[in-house]
Amino acid sequence: MLNFILNNEEETKIKNYQEMLIDHQKETNLISNNTVNNIWERHIIDSAQLHPLINSNKEKASLKIADLGTGAGLPGVVLAILNKKNNYFLIESNGKKTKFLDKVKKEIQLDNVEILNIRIEDLILKQEKFNIILSRALCKLDKLYDYSKELLNNNGVGLFLKGKTYQEELTNLLKKHKNLEDKITLIQSITNEESKIIKIKFDKNYSKTKK
Repeated sequence: MLNFILNNEEETKIKNYQEMLIDHQKETNLISNNTVNNIWERHIIDSAQLHPLINSNKEKASLKIADLGTGAGLPGVVLAILNKKNNYFLIESNGKKTKFLDKVKKEIQLDNVEILNIRIEDLILKQEKFNIILSRALCKLDKLYDYSKELLNNNGVGLFLKGKTYQEELTNLLKKHKNLEDKITLIQSITNEESKIIKIKFDKNYSKTKK
């Protein structure tokens, strides 16, 4: 299903991560219980499909990538395993989940991951800036846009995994930001025909002057 091949190290780390998700599910409720028996497709592949979009970056410098509301580390942990060059910041306000992520980072040896137990609003106040913002199951698209424009560097990119409500959310976003349409690309999800990856290119001057 993936259009790239995992090397041995990547495959081992992802399988270890998958086992940790199962082992800690009862005590922490990391993922929906009805997806536990299909973690590979519902969570691992769903997250990994973002890798080619991030890996298309031709710059030699590493990117700062924030995964907002990462929860159990999806998609951030999977992507950090697949691309060691970039630095991933996993943003999560739930202390139980960040403790789990601390264990994942230590056991799988993810040196390119930083875990931040913080609310997004407080992160914005710290004036942290990133090259890419990710989100998989956090909030509506218009709210993600508002968060992202505060957290991204100029010409940053948002990559948002959305389910069957994507069209409604996109319509609501464009009602508020009428001239944003040419900054948005819809990419078909490989795990669900009703789902999309919504890519938004951010230009700070554009965001401030056009609504």
